[in-house]
Amino acid sequence: MAEEFRQPERDLRLIFIVAPLVVGILYVSIVYVTVGSHAYGAVAGAAPLSRLIGEGFGKMASDLTGALAFLITFGAVHTNIAGFSRLVYAQARDGNFPRPMARLHRKYQTPVGALLGLALPFTAVLTADAFLHVDLGTLIRWPSIVFLVLYMVAMAAAIRLLPRGRRWMAVIGLVACVILYPFSGWACVYPPILVAAGFVAMRANRRRLPV
Repeated sequence: MAEEFRQPERDLRLIFIVAPLVVGILYVSIVYVTVGSHAYGAVAGAAPLSRLIGEGFGKMASDLTGALAFLITFGAVHTNIAGFSRLVYAQARDGNFPRPMARLHRKYQTPVGALLGLALPFTAVLTADAFLHVDLGTLIRWPSIVFLVLYMVAMAAAIRLLPRGRRWMAVIGLVACVILYPFSGWACVYPPILVAAGFVAMRANRRRLPV
């Protein structure tokens, strides 16, 4: 979504420094308190953080924490959909996906074509989950491994593009992603299948992927 920033040189640099630091501190702090207080696994269906807040401030605080967690999660999902739609739009704009997916809204310039295209698989997944009751951990693992592979590709590209003095950061990111990759189990076969399908589609269109 970098092209939607008015000053990407300033804003993206600030985001990449501040956001991981703040989120990392929050995650580690929550994990430390949750594990240290054993606020997990005791009540079926209860989120550890919500249960922990409830023990300290009462049931109303626990319910409020659950509601806030839902809103925060919705925001994260919305951001991921927005970012992924831009990825699909960029591929369609370069001719690797069907041209209708590159259509933008006339007024707001949002990638409506990509969003409509993504609505089909999203609806299929939600429908399958509603009727088949797919395990949430399994459902999350498949798209997560795709994002992990995208990070690997981005880090490999950064090693090639960054100045020599900064390549070590991309190397660390790439090595970390490679180490995490096998822990996804059978989901590891999903990205190669997508790559093979994309390669076949690329050859069919007789176009080269953009560098």
